[in-house]
Amino acid sequence: MVVVVSILSAGLVGLVVMSTALQDQAFELARLQTQAQSLEVQQQQLEYEADRLGNPASLAAAAAALGMVPNATPVFLKPDTGEIIGVPTPAGTQP
Repeated sequence: MVVVVSILSAGLVGLVVMSTALQDQAFELARLQTQAQSLEVQQQQLEYEADRLGNPASLAAAAAALGMVPNATPVFLKPDTGEIIGVPTPAGTQP
């Protein structure tokens, strides 16, 4: 009789310990899911901001704020031959 009671008691204690461990894991899972959702929102905001800052109008405005001016006579290089196409002139000194 003592053996049966001991086995049942050990089983009950084991169930309580297992239940507590599962609850802790469930809370940790919920916390990590919330953190993942928060990070996903942050990633979307950063992607939007990068797209906004990387569009041509924003880049032109940032360049103008730094005192840069567009060059009306661009020069091109052929990468395979190194040939220069056009006449290089500094921006702001166009004829």
